[in-house]
Amino acid sequence: MSKKILCALALALFIQFVCAQNTSYLPPHAQANENNLALSNSQKQDALPSYSQQFQPTITSPFPTAYVRALAAMPSVDGRVSEFHQPKILWAWGVSFVPQMHREYVPEKGWDGCYRETTSISSAGKPTFVGSASFVVAGKSASQPAGSTFTGVPDALWKNLSVQRGENNSPILPALSFTISGHIEMPYSVVRTVCRMSRQMQPGGVSEGCSCEPLPAQTIRLRTPDLSHQRNWSIELGKPLGVLLLPVAGEQLSFRPKTGMLIFSSHKASQISLLSSGKELNTSYFSQFHALKGEAGELQVFSEDMRQYGQNFSGMPGIATAGFPSLMKSNSSTTYSNPFPLDRLNRSFAYQYYIEASSPFPAGKNNITIYFLSQFGDEELINWPFLARDASYVSVDGSITSVNAKAEKTPIPSSSAADGTVQKFHFAGNDSVRPSSAFLTENLKGMEFDSPLPFALLSFLGALWLFRQGSS
Repeated sequence: MSKKILCALALALFIQFVCAQNTSYLPPHAQANENNLALSNSQKQDALPSYSQQFQPTITSPFPTAYVRALAAMPSVDGRVSEFHQPKILWAWGVSFVPQMHREYVPEKGWDGCYRETTSISSAGKPTFVGSASFVVAGKSASQPAGSTFTGVPDALWKNLSVQRGENNSPILPALSFTISGHIEMPYSVVRTVCRMSRQMQPGGVSEGCSCEPLPAQTIRLRTPDLSHQRNWSIELGKPLGVLLLPVAGEQLSFRPKTGMLIFSSHKASQISLLSSGKELNTSYFSQFHALKGEAGELQVFSEDMRQYGQNFSGMPGIATAGFPSLMKSNSSTTYSNPFPLDRLNRSFAYQYYIEASSPFPAGKNNITIYFLSQFGDEELINWPFLARDASYVSVDGSITSVNAKAEKTPIPSSSAADGTVQKFHFAGNDSVRPSSAFLTENLKGMEFDSPLPFALLSFLGALWLFRQGSS
């Protein structure tokens, strides 16, 4: 076998491995939907999982076991649904029945030795479910006859949803409650026979005997006792809001860069990627996802926080650019927040994602973009333009030392040289555009600058944020 063929096989195996690994980072909604739709179309009414209710079969209700159950909302993850994907509820029912039963009735008192009633029943058709499907969304309710076992939420309820503040600043997402209730009916053929004492006149006198007469057969619908089941889901809603924390003034130095973004969302993220000028620098995955099969055959999507395994997928090294590797770190929290006036729509949010990245940017105009992918497959691009600037040190003798050339080799000098001369920091380009105060506070403390810096802006935003959280 030639080396080219071996290389091609190796490449194919590598691609297959990478694709197989990445699929678990995205929720398998399509797989679950396909399975559950097929299950709804070909439901086996005699399939009785362990959660069936047990009954004592009688001549009027010949059903030993029966159930009705709300199984899954599609799409959903961990008991959460999305405002952008009005869910359908998969529910199921099942029953076991006695094909034939026989009962004889004899009076306990005053029996004449003959009178008795005999009732025989035999199944004469298929069972059906008769009932209603009820919905409650954020306090608003609606009900409809139970029809298809793949039932959509009424449109009238799917409006004006918002996040509320709970105890200890916990977020309360609007709730979806679904209740399926009713009973199962099945046609039975019923035959009754009545035996009575009869008297007949004979030539020799009156003769007595016991005669039995079958009554006309009837078909009636027998039913189970009442059944009911309820499921609840939280509703995630709205688009995310991005706030650029670093660089504060929309500008930073082109060496030793650091960017910080805060993402407010009421949808949990499955993936957040950092892009610059259209190129992906890094990606964070927050969970692994699995489609788990229930006892009735339904598939539900569940997430698995990868941090419980000690895996820090948010710190994976990104694409190296000009010898400077990109590194993105991310963190998340679940807290009620209302970041007004940062959000002109005055929305409230349930989740926060802090993204911090160190990536090289060429001098000049740049764009940094956050790609946000929710756990329901909704995409959002949040973009910030900023300016990366070259810098150099200017000594009193007029000589210029390039920072970009020596940034990784030469430590940044202090503000005062040994001979008492003062070093100044010089910005190449338009001096009216100021540098990032975050970079300066971290790396250039004590140095004098050619132009004033907006240190107060960062302090003001931090104080405003703390004030808003405390007062709300």
